[in-house]
Amino acid sequence: TDSSKENIGRERHRGNLILVLAGELQKIPFESMPILSSVATTRMPSMSFVLERAITNRVSRSTENNDGDYDSLVSKHNGTFFVDPRGDLSNTSSTLSPILQQLRDESDWDGLVGTKPSSQMFKSGLEDSDILLYCGHGTAEEFFSREKLSCMSNKSGKKCATTLLMGCSSGKLQEYGEFEPAGVVWSYILAGSNSVVCCLWDVTDKDIDRYTLKLVKDWIVDENPNTSYLAEGVADARDVCKLRYLVGAAPICYGVPTKVSKS
Repeated sequence: TDSSKENIGRERHRGNLILVLAGELQKIPFESMPILSSVATTRMPSMSFVLERAITNRVSRSTENNDGDYDSLVSKHNGTFFVDPRGDLSNTSSTLSPILQQLRDESDWDGLVGTKPSSQMFKSGLEDSDILLYCGHGTAEEFFSREKLSCMSNKSGKKCATTLLMGCSSGKLQEYGEFEPAGVVWSYILAGSNSVVCCLWDVTDKDIDRYTLKLVKDWIVDENPNTSYLAEGVADARDVCKLRYLVGAAPICYGVPTKVSKS
């Protein structure tokens, strides 16, 4: 019923769920289960990561805003985008160009559409922006490898941007025998990113473009009150996909609760 849906929406804002999954469970899209579909859900590799990032965020926010909250805050006005860097995803470019132009006009966003970024440009986007949007093939490692991510350090006081990796299998973890699965997404977390949105498997371009447009519009541009947390936007955007589970269930969020600041 409508009333039950409203109650679910209100419950959502009472807290966030962080999944710490065993290696063999990483492939399962738990976030799309009916019981979790209305919950702001993220993933982290261990409780040690969760505690370290929560403490870091609390110290940072206590210093900057005196609120001492554990959530990660990012500015909607400071972002970088790299869309269709190979120049072979014309539908992606045409679908996202209007909202990207709006971000350019109304905020301090900049980026490239249909042009390959240099490694230094990608690094600058990660270090100097609060949000980085990548819409292209795979994990973007051809432009900025996990080895270069591992060299990024917080010693200079710079953080790695909250990153939206909207490419096929960008969040897939590779198995390494008896060791825990690993993937480029963990490199972003280790580099200091508080949240990374990525896809568990291959997706179709038109559906993931609709998904990305909805996520950017609700979470960044319009600041929809029902999607104040990034993980809420990730969950809500699934509804616009024609292939609700084949494509809509693929995007998930790694990291800690992250929301857009009011300023």
